Formats: sequence, C-alpha cells, structure tokens
Amino acid sequence: MGVQLSDDDESMLLEMLQPVPSAYLEGLAEADEGIVTLVLENSVAHLRDETVPLRSIWPHRVFFSGDRPNEEAPLVTDATGGSRILYYGPYFHLAEGRWRAKLTLGFTKEAVGLPLKISAWGPGLLGEARFRPRQEGIFAAPFSFTVAEPEHPVELHIRTEEGAIEGRIALGQVELNYVGRG
Repeated sequence: MGVQLSDDDESMLLEMLQPVPSAYLEGLAEADEGIVTLVLENSVAHLRDETVPLRSIWPHRVFFSGDRPNEEAPLVTDATGGSRILYYGPYFHLAEGRWRAKLTLGFTKEAVGLPLKISAWGPGLLGEARFRPRQEGIFAAPFSFTVAEPEHPVELHIRTEEGAIEGRIALGQVELNYVGRG
C-alpha cells in the first residue's frame, strides 16, 4: 500500500491478522460471516504469507440490483425490458495490478443469444468484455482488468446490450485472482 512500517509495527500488525479477525465477525449473522470470510480470508492470508496467491470471492449478495438501486441483488434477475445494468457493485478495494475475474452466470433458454457486457470501473473504465450465451445453463465468464489506483473502490457492471422480451439471468459469484503488476 506504499506505507513504510517499522519492524515492530509490521510484527504487531501481522499478529493482529488472524485468518479473519474475529472482531470483524462479532454481531454478524452466519450468512454475513460467510461473506466476510469469502471476501477477506485469502487477502489476510496473503498479508501473512506472500506466497499465498491473492484472490477474493464476491458472492452475489454483495452486488446491488440494477432494477432496484441500493438494494441487494437477487440471485436470479429478470432480463425482460430495455438494455440496462442488471447487477452492479460491490465497491470493494483491490490491490494495484492486473486482475482476472471469473463470473459464474446462469441463463434460461429465453436468455440465450442476449448480448451482455461486463465492465469494471474505478475512477474510470478498468476493463470490459462482451459475450452472448449460446445455450441455457451455468457458465464461467472470464475477463481481465487493471487497477491503477487502489484507493478507488472497484465496481462491476453486468448489463444487457439489447432489450429482451423474456429470459432470466443469474449471478452466482465473481472470483478474482491477482495476476501481478503491469
């Protein structure tokens, strides 16, 4: 993060970092504890041991509904209607560098062929990908983006590029893996 710590400060910080500090989990519902663990556990492990690959998993519950701004997104959303953002968020910070994202998405047969765009935003566009599901089912949609300013949170958009008469789309999770700098 660009902060210089003395050896004593670094040791103290690492001692405070357990798999996920229990102080962060106090008072949370069990489902919320699971979300915190998915999002943060690997990052904390990476801080303790740099040989642990840096990654994060963002479950669908951390995203917002494009149809109901500022409300938790449902697992499955109706794609019927005009072109629009279906899922957005979660406004989490990521380390500077290149990231590979793998979205777990599901499509009903009515959503087959609907063009979609995934984009990552920080202070500006960080990366985007377009795709069109060729069959119904659950699939992984990979794309990469680069974080140049880690002090800005990352927001993903999953949007339809055309209107739809019918069809439903599901967002299971987004798995993020750090590829490295540059």
